[in-house]
Amino acid sequence: MHVKTAATSSPTTIKITIPGLPYTPLRSNYHKGNFWFTRAKWSAIAREEAFALGKEQHLKEPITSCEIEEVFTVPTKRRIDIEGLMGACKPWIDGLVDAEIIVDDSWKYVQRLSGRIVYEKGVEQTEIIITPID
Repeated sequence: MHVKTAATSSPTTIKITIPGLPYTPLRSNYHKGNFWFTRAKWSAIAREEAFALGKEQHLKEPITSCEIEEVFTVPTKRRIDIEGLMGACKPWIDGLVDAEIIVDDSWKYVQRLSGRIVYEKGVEQTEIIITPID
């Protein structure tokens, strides 16, 4: 299990830094033969972690319109599926909704969702960067 920590926030952008990449059982290529209960268990863990990280941000009110960028820092140059990583972040995003960081993760509130992979030798982490839109 990963240990989760919040990183920084500013009046305009919220950045949640999570050591490690999304849990393997939540990745789309993993759960083809995966029992639904296993996926549900890991999903609940991730959602609770993001909720705790979100509450540390102490927002007065949730963001009503935003862009979300998911940045995956990987320690090796091996082949990796970005769509699988992004899909596995869904429980973390849901946890941020539960923590009232954003109103909802539907298209009415999240104007853009993007992801990228960054290579940094020996570093493995996920950053969720939420930028409000006026």
